[in-house]
Amino acid sequence: MFPIANRWKVIDMRAVIKYTPSIALEQERSFLNIKLNNFVLKQYRLLNSKFTNHREIAITIENIPYNKLKKHNQFTIQLYQHYSKSGKEEMGTAPEVWTQINLEDSYIELVIENKPIKPNLSFLIDDVLDIFNPIDEKINYIFPDKSNQTIYNYSFFSVVLGKIEQFRKVDFSITLKTISKNRDNVIVATTKQLQEILNFNKIGLKIEGNINLFPNPYNPSLALIIITAENEEKLRDILYSTFGLDMNLNNEDSKKIEKITSLKPANPYSTPGFIDSGSKVYFKDLGYKSKTFTGFFAPPLKIEFKLYPDLYFQKKATGKVAINYIFPTAIQKDSIANIFVNNKFVSQISILEEKNSQSLKNYLFLDSRTSSKYPASLLQGGKNSIRIDMKMVPLNWSNDALKATILDDSYFEIPEGVHWIAMADLKYFTSSAYPFSIYPDLQDTYILLGDKQISTIEGVMQICKFLGQHIQYPPIYLHIGDSLDEVNRQKNIIFVGGYHQKWQKIYDNAPLVIKKDGYVKDIDLSNKFLSDEVEERRIKIFENSSISGYLLTQFFQSPFNSEKSILMFFGKGIDLQKEIRSILDTKFNKKIQGDLVISKLTGKGKKEIFSFDIKPPYYIGDFDMINRIMFYIGNNPKIFWGISFVLIVLISYLLRKILILHRMRRHENDASADD
Repeated sequence: MFPIANRWKVIDMRAVIKYTPSIALEQERSFLNIKLNNFVLKQYRLLNSKFTNHREIAITIENIPYNKLKKHNQFTIQLYQHYSKSGKEEMGTAPEVWTQINLEDSYIELVIENKPIKPNLSFLIDDVLDIFNPIDEKINYIFPDKSNQTIYNYSFFSVVLGKIEQFRKVDFSITLKTISKNRDNVIVATTKQLQEILNFNKIGLKIEGNINLFPNPYNPSLALIIITAENEEKLRDILYSTFGLDMNLNNEDSKKIEKITSLKPANPYSTPGFIDSGSKVYFKDLGYKSKTFTGFFAPPLKIEFKLYPDLYFQKKATGKVAINYIFPTAIQKDSIANIFVNNKFVSQISILEEKNSQSLKNYLFLDSRTSSKYPASLLQGGKNSIRIDMKMVPLNWSNDALKATILDDSYFEIPEGVHWIAMADLKYFTSSAYPFSIYPDLQDTYILLGDKQISTIEGVMQICKFLGQHIQYPPIYLHIGDSLDEVNRQKNIIFVGGYHQKWQKIYDNAPLVIKKDGYVKDIDLSNKFLSDEVEERRIKIFENSSISGYLLTQFFQSPFNSEKSILMFFGKGIDLQKEIRSILDTKFNKKIQGDLVISKLTGKGKKEIFSFDIKPPYYIGDFDMINRIMFYIGNNPKIFWGISFVLIVLISYLLRKILILHRMRRHENDASADD
């Protein structure tokens, strides 16, 4: 399956398929079909000669009719393999008959160009910000200046991009007042700032609304997006309104925002897409619609949802999955549904349950709701899944009779738990943007700029785009700046940039302590390494060692508030934006763990990643004091046995004292009786 972006005009299309056939194939009757959206493009014989000598064959399909292309396209390779000229063959009797298709080196090649941009806002979402466009989006932000307010405005728009484009990659660049000739451009500015930018570029545009789309004056196939208002306060309101861009834009040249309903500060743990403990979630609430499955090998149903990483459940806690389904009576009692939570088997449902087979004859279809329990220990922070595999066995072995429907009022329950977690592990951030996702409006987040170099600000845009992917909510109360007041010290902090001596207190608290000019203190990481992919000599950093050329990503306890955390992206002599974009790439997620990651791009999409776990954990959450004490005791064997020993000694001492006291009183009583 491959998409065709709305923005593209396809000029030519070809495909190259590489495969290696078995020489045992019958030459005249073995062939392959190449289809595009069920339209047959070509047929080829698998063997052109009996003397192939097990060599790879490459076939090229030229001039593919691109008028057969759709928004989403299915490219199909069908194999027909035979070993007999007569046609009398038995299935599974010729293991020497095979064909190996080299999918890794086979490819489809498209020659495309972008269509001209129309000054119509419907093109903004459907074409310019098309989520299905597989090519990285290249966007240039035109800054009127580098003030904190300007950085906030474009950071807000980056969160909007993350919400709209999701996991489509974006390559940001920033220019001061200058329009880029080879990128889509975005201007977020007050009316006065916008006019200065237009005058600087010597272009005149008729601005009629708050949100506008124009062709790039230097390249009509690229876009110029302009968001403007009279002053900063109104501009912030307009930015807030852009969070509904994907729903509210029609065939308009521009959009004027008349009225804004302001948002109140969000409650904690209310981020869209995340499920909190004690929740009952219907499948339809996650966008699932009732679905019918057909055949013995019906594809499974997979429901995905996200949980906060800090959910802590008691060991014996259980959740529930209740499946409401409709099924035919023309199936055997062996028909089952297997339920998996995060790919772990938890339950098996007999589709016919205990119903009497005689009573089934009175019905054509039956509906039933069956619930199953699962241990909460199978749940994890970030993405989770519930999978239902239907295995239906027909009465008469007619595959067409096998149909079942799982209804959208099926549901699952997350058991009650508390928010309590051992910090800090970078996988919490890469999987869920935690702890910044606790408040969806980012009221408890402060982005601290280590410097205001262009690369640093571009890195902030990447981080905000990432936050938008996970949070899906306007960052109304986010603060960004290059200084720390007492209010922002008490928040979770994202530090981006290089070295400055005024942040030494932050550097000193990091797992890898940074000294002047980007040098690090003496530390041996050999016992802290979380992978065996590198030699020990590569993981020792000595005093006065420069980490120039590498991105340091660190996650640690804030020195200003023990309940808060700092996420640091520190770089010296690197393109900070590209390094941050790569570290947040989903294909590297499994390697991003621990409280320190040292990474470096090595070209062609490859990356060196070294993960470490250096500092002991610290705990944050809403445990009360008694539960905290019980937790520490239960999770620290030395403390448990130490307290147990002390208690045994104390009890023994008290028992001894009681026995001595009892003996003394008994002797006194005996003496009184003798008198």
